[in-house]
Amino acid sequence: MLASGALHEDGLGDMVDGFGGGRTRERKLEIMRDSRIGSYGAAALLFSILLYLIFSVLASLLYSLMGGRENEELITRIGSGRRR
Repeated sequence: MLASGALHEDGLGDMVDGFGGGRTRERKLEIMRDSRIGSYGAAALLFSILLYLIFSVLASLLYSLMGGRENEELITRIGSGRRR
């Protein structure tokens, strides 16, 4: 989040606000252009950050259970979804 300046999170919040609060295409775009965050956007950002924290804790737990550095390549492949 720090590296991208939270631009992805801002876009996520704007998109969810627009689709959650607008009925017509024009209204959705108007909501997305608004600089304020709405309730749908706040909920999406909270969910996104909580999901990131949960996966970070699970990855850390898996890393320690698998023996640390010995199985680092295996853990990396599992985390990225690659088989080989």
